[in-house]
Amino acid sequence: MLSTQGYAQTSLTDTTSSAFQSNNIDATFDKNVNTYIWTFRGQFLLDTDGWRISGAERYTTTVIEAAQDRVKDDQQFNFNLERRLSESLDLVTQVNSFIFADTRTSGLNKLQTNKLLGGVRWKPEQMFSLMPLVGYSFDNQQSILDQGIAYGFNATVDGWQFGDNSVFATAEYSAEDLTPRRQDEQNLSAIVRSLFADGSSNQAILGYRSFTRDFYQLGDTISNMNGIVTHPIERRNERLYSIEDQVAFQPYNDLGLSFSANITERLIERTHPRRSENTISPSFDNEIEEFQARAGMHVMYEDYGNRRVEFKATISERNETHTVFDLDGVAEATYERQKKLEEQKNNSISQTQLSVNYLQRVTERDTFSLAFSSLKMQYDTPSDENLDERDELFFLAGLRWMHRFNPYFTASLSGDATMRHTVYIYSERSANNTWNRIFRLTPKTSFHFGDRFSSINTAEVLANYTAYDFESAFPETRSFSFRQLTVTDSTTLLLGRNISATTHLQFRMYERGELKWSEFKIKPTSYFDERTYVLFLTYGRGYSTVSTGVRYFEQTRFSYQGGEKKETNALRSYGPICTVSLRAENGMGMDLDAWYQITEATGSENRADPNVTIRVYWNL
Repeated sequence: MLSTQGYAQTSLTDTTSSAFQSNNIDATFDKNVNTYIWTFRGQFLLDTDGWRISGAERYTTTVIEAAQDRVKDDQQFNFNLERRLSESLDLVTQVNSFIFADTRTSGLNKLQTNKLLGGVRWKPEQMFSLMPLVGYSFDNQQSILDQGIAYGFNATVDGWQFGDNSVFATAEYSAEDLTPRRQDEQNLSAIVRSLFADGSSNQAILGYRSFTRDFYQLGDTISNMNGIVTHPIERRNERLYSIEDQVAFQPYNDLGLSFSANITERLIERTHPRRSENTISPSFDNEIEEFQARAGMHVMYEDYGNRRVEFKATISERNETHTVFDLDGVAEATYERQKKLEEQKNNSISQTQLSVNYLQRVTERDTFSLAFSSLKMQYDTPSDENLDERDELFFLAGLRWMHRFNPYFTASLSGDATMRHTVYIYSERSANNTWNRIFRLTPKTSFHFGDRFSSINTAEVLANYTAYDFESAFPETRSFSFRQLTVTDSTTLLLGRNISATTHLQFRMYERGELKWSEFKIKPTSYFDERTYVLFLTYGRGYSTVSTGVRYFEQTRFSYQGGEKKETNALRSYGPICTVSLRAENGMGMDLDAWYQITEATGSENRADPNVTIRVYWNL
């Protein structure tokens, strides 16, 4: 399988200057257990005397300590130089660089691309621009260097007005002739916005994208007539067409309506302009065709802030077809086997979704909200070899009541229920038919007394039941349950002018068990008791703060033997924590987050892990 992890292709006509809002440097070091990450980011913009110079650099190195260390490097650099020649003409120079290397990734794990481009930007009017570019590109895949001419253009229309309509459009084309490989990309997007006298509006969106990428297949080699060893090439062509229309009405001040529809077609082709001679495991050409259609409506009624009602409805359809093409010199049985495998991937999905949200301000102190949504999904597989055909039905209902007792104290109670039914159409998979039911109840209190004292307390009860429809007919399937209670308290007390103390406590108990839904009987199989204690002091002055404290976590695991609960394992981790945030008036700053974790576990040696994240930055 071809891996393209880390491969990035920057459009030749990208202009980076618009992305830079400030000059800054940012360096970060992060260590967590056996993973080390170094990150450097910087960007600058200089605009003076008809010159505009901008650039951006991002470099990341990741090291994972193991028996065989893994090292991953990722670097991107962009530089843009512009010279104003006249009111409508600029001279443009661009330099783009991308480097990726990963010692543990198979496939394309060593990539490097460098481009130098030059051209002009012509802007005859404020809303029109055209920028052609030409240059040279160096592209290295797995130490195989290809190079060649790079060229492209960018054209934009920004807010062209005709009547009550506004047009926004972008057209881009870029190409690299990297003999024997070729890469190109085409993008076209257009938005037409129309405003009408009654306040209604219409927005039509058109989109087209096409790109070609060539990759070496390093698993095979080819010897040409001169005896030179080369690698096969896989070409990926992708084309995307989309059209969307959005209409909005507001017949009354408190009522809004909107409708939208979207059609998207996507075609992915994999071909081999330079193919391996291996006929036992040949690389067939294939294509994937995907078609999507969606339509939706949204109705919202709002009564001067006292009541809000929303209704949404969406229907969608997606079809995916896989095709493989015959290859000369390959056995018919090999082709038929591959054809059958591709046809098994063909599928179609139909979805219908409805949702209602209701918010009512009952009194000056009470607010009530209700939410309901449902989703029906049909997953069809035309192939008789694919037995994954199924229907799914999903329901969600939730409510929340909030009461404000006084300016300092509020309380709320919320609850929700989620149900999902999955039904497999074929009898061979019907043993996996399930009902999943989740119930949740959450009371919450919040007390704030200015900046001196605050306390937020939450208790959550959760029950999750998964029941198989034909459990009695298939003894190997077992329904199961998960029940949990979580209690959380977070309190902050101001001890002095610049010093505060914060405590965070969490108690979490959860149980797993075997379920017999018809009789609603549960046989517990395991029980977990988790407790977290965090205490820290914070000193703050100006925009800088320093916090230091301790964190303690404890987990006790139990199993059930003969109906009795017995402790099986215990885990404890604890240690000091420290957070520093320093800000200077000249735009410099530093953030430090460090903790020293000592871990003790049953049957394992104690372990101590220092962890730290440091970030230094300077906004120039």
